[in-house]
Amino acid sequence: MSAAHNLARHLQTHVHTAVPNVSEVLVHIAPSVPATASSPMKDPSNSFKNGEQLCHEGRRLLRPHAEVEKEVRESLQSIPEIRGVSDVITYYVPNEGIRLKVDIICDEELVIRHAVEIARKAEKVLAELPDVLNVDVDLELFA
Repeated sequence: MSAAHNLARHLQTHVHTAVPNVSEVLVHIAPSVPATASSPMKDPSNSFKNGEQLCHEGRRLLRPHAEVEKEVRESLQSIPEIRGVSDVITYYVPNEGIRLKVDIICDEELVIRHAVEIARKAEKVLAELPDVLNVDVDLELFA
């Protein structure tokens, strides 16, 4: 649901930028099919202030899930013990940032201590991404 709110805010900003005479935009989102990883708005507007993208009320817009997921996957490639990323969930906290839950895939032969070290490395790397408030990393162990 938080992703839908974020999408609605992007759409509102796009309409306000494209049609300045509009004083209010109401967006209703009713899910009818499963969401895809693609974002319908790659370039929602040019309304940037000090490097931040703002909606018409001056609130900060957060990046769409597809962009965040791509950054998460690319960032975790720097940790060789991580074989892959099976799931990335973004929770949007309006005007604050993003909470991430990420499932990483590691070798099942890892001892618990080493697996915990890998998860901590992943959390540290992901915490450096823009707008990330906190990170929860879960391990999936596969041969």
